[in-house]
Amino acid sequence: MTPKPDAGYNRSLNVREQKDFVSMAEVDGIDDEITLLRVKLKTILEQQPENFKLIVGTADGISRLVVARYNVTRPEKKGLTTAIKDVMKDIAIPIGIEILKKKL
Repeated sequence: MTPKPDAGYNRSLNVREQKDFVSMAEVDGIDDEITLLRVKLKTILEQQPENFKLIVGTADGISRLVVARYNVTRPEKKGLTTAIKDVMKDIAIPIGIEILKKKL
């Protein structure tokens, strides 16, 4: 399988990416992507805790994938959003503040 010519993907993918596209097109579901973003978020929190834009963007991506994957209802989505905000407030922000204190 190669990207359909009419989809326009061939022009935007290099040769390696086209091969990856072919192998990944056979993957069903988004569980691996959710796991990948969780691992990346952990790494970002450890290595770049001051990069709030990247942390929030990654957390947002995880929440969107989880909502899509599990067909989360509106009340469940609100709970997920609250949980992510709590992680930011209780973990990421304090880590960032400690880093800033050390730099000052």
